[in-house]
Amino acid sequence: MTEEIQSAGLPILEKKEATSLPSKLDDTPIDLETEVDSQREAMHSGQARTFQGEPLAPFDWRRQEAANKLGLLIFKIATDQGEDFDGNYDGMAGDAAIVVWLCTLTPSQVAKAIRLPGLATEQRLKWAEEKIKGIGTPAHIEMTELFGEIISSYMESLAEPTKTPGKHQQE
Repeated sequence: MTEEIQSAGLPILEKKEATSLPSKLDDTPIDLETEVDSQREAMHSGQARTFQGEPLAPFDWRRQEAANKLGLLIFKIATDQGEDFDGNYDGMAGDAAIVVWLCTLTPSQVAKAIRLPGLATEQRLKWAEEKIKGIGTPAHIEMTELFGEIISSYMESLAEPTKTPGKHQQE
């Protein structure tokens, strides 16, 4: 006679019902028709932007992390110079290529750029040679203008206070 162990009340999944982690990142586009605040605009407006006719992904926190790993200068310079920062600085062309290139990547490619910044830098430089073809070209001007839009939106989003769900603001 076999005694049965009593259940502790926790459900037990059969092998066929066992859950697993997703095997790929979800590339479902974000609905742009929803109410837009400045932080959401900064993070998701990339979906309305294009570079050389190709749609760009948003400059989100993952792309910012990758950009920092790739040597992005603007946030360091803007912070150091504060109110005196006029937007012009040495290294702007490199920053523009970093930001726009990262917005052409899939989420898994961005994750790889974070893990392997040296390899990502080589890929970005090859991309820039193929797509930009030098300083002063129409593609360079388009990239620089786009970089300015993306960074301006991002900086504006940081300047505005946001409401934290569940926390009451003190008056």
